[in-house]
Amino acid sequence: MDRSPSLLRLEATAVEDRVASSAELRGIGPSRAPSPAQLRVLELVALGLSSREIGARLWISRQTVTYHISNLLTELGASSRAGLVARAYAVGILEPGFWPPHLRSDAPRRGSAAS
Repeated sequence: MDRSPSLLRLEATAVEDRVASSAELRGIGPSRAPSPAQLRVLELVALGLSSREIGARLWISRQTVTYHISNLLTELGASSRAGLVARAYAVGILEPGFWPPHLRSDAPRRGSAAS
């Protein structure tokens, strides 16, 4: 997958806008809204992936995944992964039918040539 700095900035901006607007609408406050990295982890938790699988997909360590999940649990007031996902849907951070950009089949893959 192409992870050029400009693509990462565009993706981060889109994530920040979505998180900020959903946090504002649902009253969880910007200080409790997930960071772009936390949101990527949350999206994969919602798909049922393990910490090891999430780390492999995002090229981060399992410990980093666990750290993000722990912070998300605290920030959203959940006590389990299932509760975390339910709370994320309830406050609008995750939306039904949303498919993470980094998991779409039409997304460029790492090492593939851009046309």
